[in-house]
Amino acid sequence: MNSPGMEPIPRRYLTLGVVSGSGLLLAGAHLIHALTEETTLALLFGGALPFVIALAVAVGGYQVCHSDLPDDVLVRIGGWVGAGMGLMGLFGGGAIGYEYAEGARQFNEGYVVLTFITLGAAAGLLLGWYDARRYVLTNELRAKQRELEQQNERLEKFASVVTHDLRNPLNVATGRLDLINEEGNTEHIAAIRRAHSRMETLIDDVLTLTQTGQSIGNTKQVRVQQTASQAWDQVDTESASLDVTIDMVIEADASRLQQLFGNLFRNTVEHGGDNVSVCVGRLNDDCGFYIEDDGHGIPEDEREQIFEYGYSTASDGTGLGLEIVHQIVQGHGWTITVTQAADGGARFEIRGVTQADVGDEWHDVPV
Repeated sequence: MNSPGMEPIPRRYLTLGVVSGSGLLLAGAHLIHALTEETTLALLFGGALPFVIALAVAVGGYQVCHSDLPDDVLVRIGGWVGAGMGLMGLFGGGAIGYEYAEGARQFNEGYVVLTFITLGAAAGLLLGWYDARRYVLTNELRAKQRELEQQNERLEKFASVVTHDLRNPLNVATGRLDLINEEGNTEHIAAIRRAHSRMETLIDDVLTLTQTGQSIGNTKQVRVQQTASQAWDQVDTESASLDVTIDMVIEADASRLQQLFGNLFRNTVEHGGDNVSVCVGRLNDDCGFYIEDDGHGIPEDEREQIFEYGYSTASDGTGLGLEIVHQIVQGHGWTITVTQAADGGARFEIRGVTQADVGDEWHDVPV
């Protein structure tokens, strides 16, 4: 158990100690034994060869523990090495017991067990490396499969939007055009424009939705304050106001982070009123940031539903904006929750972000 105030030792270094430490101890023991051999053959096979094997275990353990394998996988390798040493040590002990039972003692008992333990460590390291690579590849394949399943779900939603949601405003526009032809009344033009605007919004949201669910690849250091301000400038915010109190640099996909802010700002203005005030700040536990407003808030029984596909309380809403936000958050490996702000409005809290020093290099979002 660690003492209060002490950081726990990373499992990566514990594995390094088990594998490389054992290899070095075994190599030292074999080197000492090799110096006691009297013949060249005994020196070669009785000391030098086991010494090289033990040294290879130490070097291999160092390389494995400094690879890109995650810590939980490295622990598996350490387990394989430990199991190999234990089993082969028991096997060597059994061989010594057999010699005593037969009355044919031919070898140094301790050295025989030591050699078997060395062979067990080497075999465990090889099997552990194979098991680790298989484990990692299996998890990667499962992740790809889950991503493909999610993409299929988004394609199904895309088909639903195209066949149903887009058909309604298209029928409205077509019907209004027919009335213009029949009556020559230009009052229907405004309704046609609204229908076309809704179709354009739907198309933009659907295209974004098909992209945001993909896992984030390369990220850059992005300044949250800069990104939020740029997103605000590209949203029709009416008389709403923005206050950004955060000065944080995080690892993120810059364009998707701006999309996240833009969708949340747009949702706030649409549901919070023209004069709503929006604030972006750092969470108290320093593990992320929040976006809150002083609008009408979100009822507690609706907070779990707002990120679902097609959910909207506005008659002209697409129901895709907040789902896109949720997809962007998931793609980064973050989490998002909805609570009530101090002024009674809505508060979106995003956690799990990877922060960087403010003084490090950061990247603007392309406008």
